[in-house]
Amino acid sequence: MKRTSWAALAVAACGLVATACGGSASPSSGQGGQSTPASTAGADASSVNCSQVEKSTTLTWNGPTASVKPPSGQKLVVLIPTSLAAEAAVRPVNGMKAALKALGWKSLVLDGKGTPSVYNQDIQQAINLHAAAIITDGVDPSLVTNSLAQARSHHIIVISDAETGDPNVAPAPPATGYYADVSPDEAAMGKLMGEEIICSANHKADLLAFNDAEYASVVKFINAAVTEVRSCSGCTVNNVVATNVTQITSQIPGETVNDVRTTPAINSILSGYDPVAVFQIPALKAANLLTKVKLYSEYGDVENLQFIRGGQQEATIAVPYEWSGWAAVDEMLRAMTGKPLVDENIPFALITRTVNMPPAGQPFTGGVDYAGQYSKLWGLSG
Repeated sequence: MKRTSWAALAVAACGLVATACGGSASPSSGQGGQSTPASTAGADASSVNCSQVEKSTTLTWNGPTASVKPPSGQKLVVLIPTSLAAEAAVRPVNGMKAALKALGWKSLVLDGKGTPSVYNQDIQQAINLHAAAIITDGVDPSLVTNSLAQARSHHIIVISDAETGDPNVAPAPPATGYYADVSPDEAAMGKLMGEEIICSANHKADLLAFNDAEYASVVKFINAAVTEVRSCSGCTVNNVVATNVTQITSQIPGETVNDVRTTPAINSILSGYDPVAVFQIPALKAANLLTKVKLYSEYGDVENLQFIRGGQQEATIAVPYEWSGWAAVDEMLRAMTGKPLVDENIPFALITRTVNMPPAGQPFTGGVDYAGQYSKLWGLSG
């Protein structure tokens, strides 16, 4: 992921997301802008088996088993990622494009550019093109409520990818909003990351966390990790800072340096997603503070994997996002044909310098033939 791309995203989103660009990142639990006090409350987490936390993870197919026959004829499906500047948005779209190609259908990618007004314009364009379906990635339904309603009124199936952070899919689509959202279990991912923070700090973590309430999935991840660290009697949650995407390139790095400098006890920093760490790392390095803290995040972006290899980041929780793209198409087909919707069970894994690290320059894919599995479910192969 290119830093210049994220800088462009931050500028484009300024003033158009839930939190304004003005002012500094404020201490918060991610809800309501209130400061989160330091805490060591909770049960002792010494029962965490650290040898089981940092272990090689072998992924297996645990996806749907019920087949679905795709509708006949070639269809147009419009794909709307939050921003093509974000690797974690591009990768599921690549999976969607591959799945639609396997079906013999057409796909059109419309860049959301990190801007809610553009999300709505993109959905309107899909409606005007008479798309059979729309799949968004990471787009909060509250930002496109009217557009979703309009798409549904035109009998267009609208599926979401990686928005809720909830792996459970209701068997029947809800009456409004998205028909379904396909997400990995962000609460489980956060719990695993909390355990990793505890273990890599030898049960003496002093945590500074950065949350982003724009994304329900991020909130689930951060809250679960913070809860886990709080369960450790020898650990402290120093603060949870409320942030948003417009602050990635400037305010968050400065806030991070200031907090570490003024609170020397901080030894662990958890970011809501990998691109935040991309800007925190050079800021901390320039301030000669990088060696006294360990950084953690989620997604498994290639740039962050390289930081981990170089010892500048401690760990990330990675998801095979191309897999989730195929899963979103699977859910779309079930909605189109009136079949019960199903849990897709998107997997994840902890990545450290020595555990589950993919080859240099490559994202974490899991090594499972998910494309072949979905092709069988759709009757495309024996």
